Amino acid sequence: MTTAATPSLWVRALGWEIGTGGKRYRSRVLRAGSGTRTVVMLHGQGGHLENFSRTIPAFEAHYRVLAYDMLWHGLGAKPEFDERLIPAFVDQLVDMLDAEGLATCTLLAQSLGGWVGAAFAAQFPERVDAIVLVTPMGLGTPARAMPDPERRASTLDAMRDALGDPTPAGVRRRMERLVIDPRELDDEVIAVRTALYQRPDVNASLRRVAEAYLGAGGSAEQFTVGPETLARITAPALVYWGSANAQPPEAGREIQAALGDPKAEFHCAEAGHWAHYERSDEFNRVALDFLARRLPR
Repeated sequence: MTTAATPSLWVRALGWEIGTGGKRYRSRVLRAGSGTRTVVMLHGQGGHLENFSRTIPAFEAHYRVLAYDMLWHGLGAKPEFDERLIPAFVDQLVDMLDAEGLATCTLLAQSLGGWVGAAFAAQFPERVDAIVLVTPMGLGTPARAMPDPERRASTLDAMRDALGDPTPAGVRRRMERLVIDPRELDDEVIAVRTALYQRPDVNASLRRVAEAYLGAGGSAEQFTVGPETLARITAPALVYWGSANAQPPEAGREIQAALGDPKAEFHCAEAGHWAHYERSDEFNRVALDFLARRLPR
């Protein structure tokens, strides 16, 4: 929760530019920091760029940061719905990079964003100089790429409940599933998500995303990124896990192995699915150290 010792979101956001970006997909974009390298941050299902409110302040001191609302999320573009999801998200990332004039980037991608980031890095290896995958979904062997059916059904029900009751209490119940310690959830990130979920267009589009993403036989599942595809990623990679993530640390280790040693590294924090947020100091330290060591100078 936000306390007197915790800077508010607006204090952390001083100096950040929030506007729009993209050519074919005009979405809300946050730009911060400066430098010759750009770290592009991709959020998870049901999220928005504020998912990285504890990440951006540490990274903007070293890199240019670009975060945006993905298609059908937040204030992102809402074109005709594509139930396959992953190809559309990859296409949006290509569009965003082209609009920003970025031939290459560093990807920091969580959950659904990790799935999109890995698919992009395998398809366009020359455009990614490093990738940080935080509790990614959709990667690895069929048995590991997605949580078991019972967990998926439970997560889908929780998402339906939050969208059906878009109040601070309803949204908090959904987000408490992302962390070990619910007290770590900042009141402001709950408030932002509540405000977004109360918007009819956002609410309706997120319902469709959730069904395609988590529903039994969801359309996105055909685009899981298996070991052979992961092996095509040439960039150094950090696989960052949470000990209480729905998929166990062994799943992250398998992703690391598929990416290949010594190209890929692995770190597991005592955290849930939002490992970058719940243990933000640890995540920022580990991820920034990885990039400092592994990015070409």
